Amino acid sequence: MVSMSEKMLATPPPVASTDKDLRPPNFSADAIDVLLVEDDRDAGQTLKRILEWHDVRVVHVTTGQQGIESFDSAVFDVVVTDVLLGDMTGVDVLRAIRAKEESFPVILLTGHDSIASAIDALRLGAQDYIRKPLERIEDLITPIQIAVTHHKLVCASKALDDKLRVSEARFRSLAELLPETVFEADREGRVLFLNRSGMERFGITEEMLRKGFYLPQGVSPEDAARVASTLMRVLDGEPASGVEFIGQHQSGVTFPILTFSTPMYQDGVVTGVRSIVVDISRQKEFENELLHYQEALHKMDSQLQVTEERERCKLAQDLHDSVAQLLVAARIQISLCARGQDDAGRSRRLERANEIITEALQQTRSLVFQLSPPSLYTNGLQAGLEDLAGHMLPMHGLNVTFNKCEDPVCLDEKTLTHVFRAARELLVNAAKHSGADECVVTVSQQRDSVCVTVEDHGSGFDVALESQRNTEGGFGLFSTRERLKAINGSLVLQSEPGKGTKAIVSVPI
Repeated sequence: MVSMSEKMLATPPPVASTDKDLRPPNFSADAIDVLLVEDDRDAGQTLKRILEWHDVRVVHVTTGQQGIESFDSAVFDVVVTDVLLGDMTGVDVLRAIRAKEESFPVILLTGHDSIASAIDALRLGAQDYIRKPLERIEDLITPIQIAVTHHKLVCASKALDDKLRVSEARFRSLAELLPETVFEADREGRVLFLNRSGMERFGITEEMLRKGFYLPQGVSPEDAARVASTLMRVLDGEPASGVEFIGQHQSGVTFPILTFSTPMYQDGVVTGVRSIVVDISRQKEFENELLHYQEALHKMDSQLQVTEERERCKLAQDLHDSVAQLLVAARIQISLCARGQDDAGRSRRLERANEIITEALQQTRSLVFQLSPPSLYTNGLQAGLEDLAGHMLPMHGLNVTFNKCEDPVCLDEKTLTHVFRAARELLVNAAKHSGADECVVTVSQQRDSVCVTVEDHGSGFDVALESQRNTEGGFGLFSTRERLKAINGSLVLQSEPGKGTKAIVSVPI
């Protein structure tokens, strides 16, 4: 019977047959490292020489135990082991190696009498088995190359999987830190991942995710079809940014949301969708407040035009009914003096004309004060407010007590005008709506601001409903606040029904 070594050397390599000339060549960087476990020393050495001529580095050991120890002490690409060894079987070597590295390639050499053991080894995960004696060295080289390539691909795939898991873990860790909702869903719209913020915002539990939670369940029924349509668009590879929906908490409470979605890819194929969801409830509130504010400004502008026209008409009417009529009466009295009356008659008519002109002058001064009090711009805020306090009783029936500030109050013309108008608006409001017949105006000054306080003990009102307490034909407290804002001032109201009202106007110096 021909031995294995004789069979393998039946076709020797194309070099001289001496040991000196069978030196292995210089291996390339891509040379394969093989651990050969063969208890037949001559056969093993012969196989080692032949493999080395095919750019394979070989470490040959003769026992299974040596093979296991060598595997632990060096780095190999593949293990080739005989099935029948002196101290153990190749299957035992396979088990020991697989216990250390699950996917490492192991090829078994087996004779006819050990094929059953080789098949058992394949069931345990051996890469391949080669029957002895070898007909050609390629019958071993090719399986070795295939085994090494396969193992490298497995390792590369495992490395990619590890990187993917690390990247996924990093993404989920970052997502958990975000205050906004972050989720991932598959092609059917089933949520695969939802961060903690999203679970709280939408009222979703881990149990609900395990049982299967789908995207349309997170919005109002009216938006379910739009969610499905947007999902299909993203699955076609088109990102969908800034899409608005009505989100729905599992309790039934709805709220506006803005979504930013992008496709998820695996091996170039869209596998699902990844999204960030922003709760825009507060933004909507701001938008509504801004809209309300703009409407109020528009209304104020319209009212301003109407009021200006009404004030012009009122001024014209006042001039016609008072000053003009008085001047006409004075003119009549003076004209009668020229009609040959005695001295006593002329004297009486001139005296009457003087009385009429005096009354006309008083009414003219009153009208001038209503338009623009001269004392305000000549003597300052406190003088203007003091004159205003004196006019409130005859004009509106409100007795006003004025408390001066000891220190002089110096304001620029624009600020002076706005503060005076605010105080006059508050006093007129008190006269018309508070039901009080007395009011107190106090001027105080701090280091960086001037305050004018208007206080009454009338009916008071609900401050939250102040927008409904506009003066008839005027702008109410809204317009007063807006004028003060223009000079970085403020109006603070303190009032309760039945407890009077305290209004504090504050402006920077």
